[in-house]
Amino acid sequence: MLVPDLRLRLHTIAGGAGAVWAGSEVATVLMVLEGIGKVTIDGASQRMAGPCSMSAPPHAAVRIANQGALQMRVLEVLSRVPADPALPVPR
Repeated sequence: MLVPDLRLRLHTIAGGAGAVWAGSEVATVLMVLEGIGKVTIDGASQRMAGPCSMSAPPHAAVRIANQGALQMRVLEVLSRVPADPALPVPR
């Protein structure tokens, strides 16, 4: 399947640091390639250790805290999918 609008970004988070993702208009998949820490999505926190992945719904506030001494690498995946006219439009 060809995805016409697929964006990939690789983020590096230093040991003991954090990163914040502002809510995007599409769902976001974050793939933690290496590192340990805590992710908070819209106020709900969870511990995680790479390799792992998580998804955030559109407009969700996401914060990742690297709780390890080494850097954490996170691959952010954004894609736009064709809208289904049968589904309601989120506001």
